[in-house]
Parts: sequence; structure tokens; C-alpha cells
Amino acid sequence: MRRTAATIFLALSVLLLPAAPIAGIQAMELELAVRAVPLNHTEPTQTQIGRLTWRGGLEITSPYNRFGGLSGLLISPDGAHLTAIGDAGFWIVARIVHDANGFLTGLAESQISRLRGFDGKPLYGKTSQDAEAMTEMAWLNRQGRLDCPALCLLGSRENVVVPEAARAGAARIGARLEEITGARHDLLMEAPSVRDRVWVGIDRFLAENGL
Repeated sequence: MRRTAATIFLALSVLLLPAAPIAGIQAMELELAVRAVPLNHTEPTQTQIGRLTWRGGLEITSPYNRFGGLSGLLISPDGAHLTAIGDAGFWIVARIVHDANGFLTGLAESQISRLRGFDGKPLYGKTSQDAEAMTEMAWLNRQGRLDCPALCLLGSRENVVVPEAARAGAARIGARLEEITGARHDLLMEAPSVRDRVWVGIDRFLAENGL
């Protein structure tokens, strides 16, 4: 349960980053070079390891200098499209190409555009652009109120996500929100005196819930 509580707490810290294409925001075509990657380079025809079936792998490069560092990815329910975000302030969409047997072979119709804030303006600077947890955000948005105790810790000097939106997100899933005075975004990378208060808050929460 300690791991579960910590996971919820970390996920909420990135809850408010834009993580998918936004209607009305213009994207540009993205040139990609895609190369199929076999499961076993020494035996390219191998597609099975025990119960695992290799459905295809891709090595993707682009001449566009902002491409790369993809850290979050979602596949559409029909498996036909992907949306990805990177740590350089961009989102990417593409159509997934499969062969006649359903194996992954490439990407097509790729587009790229800047991540934008709640004000509709592009995000600039590493602190604002470095998006990470697109899949965690999607999972949380599907949950509604959680059926287990949850804790969200928010730094009083939060400088990455919008504090008001983080509070609203915590309320939506039924999490208790505690503010750590003097802390910024990376709570567990703060000075020891601040980090100690973070762990005190987590330990108190666990103890109050008999964990």
C-alpha cells in the first residue's frame, strides 16, 4: 500500500499537463524514417519467446531537430493511431501501419505541434515543456472517485502545474490534499528539511489509515 499511495501522489503532480492534440491548434507534417526492428537480430524470423508473441518493433528517426525524448504514449481504442508527448514541449500524432497479418510495420500521416498551456499559448522552457505522464493522466481521468485512501502533496511554491487545477484534480478523485510549505514541484528532490516534511506527511497518512 505504501507503493500505491506514492504512485497516486506522483501521478497527481503531472495531472494538468496537456497530453493530447488540442482541437483548433495547427500541427505541421513530421517527416519520419521508420525501420522495422526484429525480436532477435541474430535470428530475424523469430517471433516467439515462450508465451510472448513479437508483434513488431520500430526504430524511428526524424531530421526535425526537436523530435525525440518521447516519454508518454497512448494508442487509440481501435489500435489505428498513436498520440505521444515528449520532453521538448511537443505532441505527435500518427497512423499506425500494420501488415496483412496484423504485425506492426510503420507509421504514416505523422504530425507534430507544440504543447500549450491552459491559456492556449505554447509552453517554453524546460520546466514547463517536460511532459511525462500521459498514460497516468488518462488512467486517472477515467477513475472518478477512488475507492481507497489517497494523498496528494502539493508544494506551496509549485512552479510546473497549476496549483488550483491540482487541487481540483485531487478533489475529483477524493484524495486528501496537503500543502508542503516552501516546496516546489520535485518534492523528493528538495532540501533535506523540506524532504523530511514530505515523508512525515506520507507516514502520517499511512498510519492514519492503518497501513
